[in-house]
This record gives sequence, structure tokens and C-alpha cells, in this order.
Amino acid sequence: VLRITRDAEGRVDYQAFKKALREFCSLPVKFGSLADGIAMAEMDYHPEDEQPPLNMVVFRCDQAPDCSIITGREIYSGSFERPGCMIRQPGEEDHSILQLHSMIQETFSSTVDQKLEELFASHQAPVLEAQAPEGLEEFRSRFRAADLLPEDAAIVTLLERIRRGYRAALECFTVFYAPDRIVYFGRHCVQSAMSAAIEEVKNSFAPHTIPTIRPSILDPDEYH
Repeated sequence: VLRITRDAEGRVDYQAFKKALREFCSLPVKFGSLADGIAMAEMDYHPEDEQPPLNMVVFRCDQAPDCSIITGREIYSGSFERPGCMIRQPGEEDHSILQLHSMIQETFSSTVDQKLEELFASHQAPVLEAQAPEGLEEFRSRFRAADLLPEDAAIVTLLERIRRGYRAALECFTVFYAPDRIVYFGRHCVQSAMSAAIEEVKNSFAPHTIPTIRPSILDPDEYH
């Protein structure tokens, strides 16, 4: 019905759907990832005290990290795949890549949710559990809150692992892309861990090389 097909290599082809939608609404239609959409909005609707970004990375914290790269105020699409969104499983011989992959994988919402479910079921985080009388979902929500003050040893350990993953991603963006801005979003973002990672990144680079790092101006809860 939507005229969405796949090409010979199995990739989704939206061209027919785009054409039909463009004819229906009589407006230009552009398809892209949610990270790309947030990037475009950030360029058009950035805070008044900021200049329009020239080079920017938009980092999505979700089931698996995703990002959009802006160079010269244009989305960089790459030659074969969107850059930054394909996190491959490295081979055993790729020690440095394996370590980086393992660190960033700790930030996947699926990884975090599974660990939180285990902690909740085994009552290993009694202090946080007491703050979540409604059950597991509230337990997860409290864990991701910006004002979390962890008192349970298991929660402290989990936050540390997530912080290391966020820091690894932010440092890679800073070193390899040298953007003037890094924007992050996503309802699965662990806010306290992200804030700690940002402070560490700021302390790891020369002041003039540190990009602005902040949450998106758009409400991440609107995007699921």
C-alpha cells in the first residue's frame, strides 16, 4: 500500500513512496533517520545565544547508539552507509576496537534495561527500589534521572560502566570529527552518567578544542 520495496541487496527503497507523498502534499519531501531530523532542526532552531553550527555531531542514546554528522552545515551521508550508526562486532584480533565496542555497548538501552531488571528482581539496589514504589518502569525512570544520587553499590557500578561508554563516544567524536557542537538526545539517555562524561571530556582536552556539548533543544520524550 505504501509502495515501499527492497532493492536487490535487501535495502529498503522509499523512492516510490517519496514520489507519491510529494505529489500528495505538493511539498518537497526528505527522508532520513531521526538523528538526521534532529540535526536539521538544530541547525534551524538553535538557541539564540549560539551561532548556527558549522560542524556538528548529533548523538542518539537509544537501543543502539546512532548519530548524524554535519560538515559545512550539510549532512554527511557517506559513500556506502550512514557514518556513525553502524557499530560492527569486531574480531578477537581487534583489541582496541573490541574494547571500544564493549564500552559503547554498555550504553545500549537494551543492555541497561536488562541489567536494571536483574538488579530489581534480585533486590540488589534497595535504596533506588524504595524510590520506585510503582515497580520496574519507575525503577528504570529513576535510574535515568538527572538528579540521581546513587547509594546502592550495584547502581554505582552500573553508572560507572555507562559513563565510560558515553565518554568513549564523546571523545571519539571530538578527536575524529572536531565539531563545534555535539548534541545528544533520546529518552533512554542516562542523564547523570552523561553529565559526568561531559565533565571528564571537558577536562581531557585543551579549552579551545572542546566543542559545546549539550542536550537537544527538542523534547526527547516525543521520539520513541
